[in-house]
Amino acid sequence: MLFLAALPLGLILLQSAQVVSSTDALTLLSEVGQRYADAKSYQIEAVEEETTSGELLRDWHKTFMTAIVMPGGRYRYEGRFFGGAAVLISDGVRQWDYLPERNAYTQVPVLSEEAEKKHVHQQDELAAMNARSIVTRLAHLASGLKSAELMPDEVISIGGKSVACFLLRGALCRQ
Repeated sequence: MLFLAALPLGLILLQSAQVVSSTDALTLLSEVGQRYADAKSYQIEAVEEETTSGELLRDWHKTFMTAIVMPGGRYRYEGRFFGGAAVLISDGVRQWDYLPERNAYTQVPVLSEEAEKKHVHQQDELAAMNARSIVTRLAHLASGLKSAELMPDEVISIGGKSVACFLLRGALCRQ
């Protein structure tokens, strides 16, 4: 199974345009992952597209996510996908869960990590919960790959803006 990751060029400056070996590409991903793991504040916007196909099945879906985290437990996670949309906002003391398609929101005290694990989320909130886990997924991206290679640079469009990226193709580890 192949995996493609598009990472902004500004994230890490490559020292040369040489062909990067699989080990070097995995090292690069590990270094990027460590930067995400160490981040105390960040703003990440992501679009995930997934296509599944087989002899009797073909499926495609797209998810839009935003994760903004600031010191003091303040955050804003947004997600939109085929199952609904949600915005989760916290000022460090309270959390507001807004479901725009239902025109509804709730306000609760910020939950502890243990209480959050037990909290049942509505389907609308799933993409926002994925936005919440973006940094964790990026931090551990390299650990799920058997190998990786650097591909030619590409320019992609995100929110109507052109972003220069380098691409990595990786082989996932079998579970």
